[in-house]
Amino acid sequence: MNIDPRTKQQIEEGEDLAPVKVVELGDSSVDLRDWAWAKDAVNAFKMGCDLFETIKLRFDKEGIEIPFPHRTLVSKSSPINKENETP
Repeated sequence: MNIDPRTKQQIEEGEDLAPVKVVELGDSSVDLRDWAWAKDAVNAFKMGCDLFETIKLRFDKEGIEIPFPHRTLVSKSSPINKENETP
């Protein structure tokens, strides 16, 4: 259950219930922040989970891929133990 914190005037002026703003342009992302209010922590958690699921499903539908960082791992082999070396 969400709570509508807008005043009657804000509602009449068409102000968004949950405003979303761009807060940062990352290396491979556009970071957004939204504001929503819930009755309590349990409802807030459920709202957050529902929101993430809805966004992911919509991104999939629109062909939008989430840019995950790529890392290169280098594995160096350990030095040969001279005592156990076979000829």
